[in-house]
Amino acid sequence: EQEIRERFAGLETPADPVERPTYDLPAHEETQFAIATDPEFPLSATSAIYKTDSSVRDSVADVRRSLVDRMFLNTLSERLAEKSRTGAATFLRAGASSGSLTRTTKIYNLGGQVPDDSVAAGLEDILVEAERMRQHGITEAELVRRKREVEQAYEQAYADRENQNSTSLAQAY
Repeated sequence: EQEIRERFAGLETPADPVERPTYDLPAHEETQFAIATDPEFPLSATSAIYKTDSSVRDSVADVRRSLVDRMFLNTLSERLAEKSRTGAATFLRAGASSGSLTRTTKIYNLGGQVPDDSVAAGLEDILVEAERMRQHGITEAELVRRKREVEQAYEQAYADRENQNSTSLAQAY
């Protein structure tokens, strides 16, 4: 910290700072899709991506919403992994994730690897599981596991705080 203070102590905030541009992605009602092939890629993959407005995390409620979101996606990914292990799934591997597409657009991705002859069935199977979870929620045992994972992640981050990469800190801002 001291080195940072020394190196940047002489910098002054510009009188007229350049505004950082924001790029919005236009909303659309219709389903859009793309099909791509690559003869060098040995597997087929499918995904459904949902765009939404990105929100800032300025309050405790925002952080809570972010944690609930992460726990939901982790639980869905766990259920999809479990289903693929049973052999009852039409997909080989699947998961759920979220991320920022732009500063104003967040995406949710449901997708996985599927057999070449089951692309549509595999995607449907993934979407059905997501809808089932949306309608019925998660079990008490799943919630306990997710809470324990979040607690362990924060404990680990705290324990490693002196060795944290500055890139991850900068990305938080």
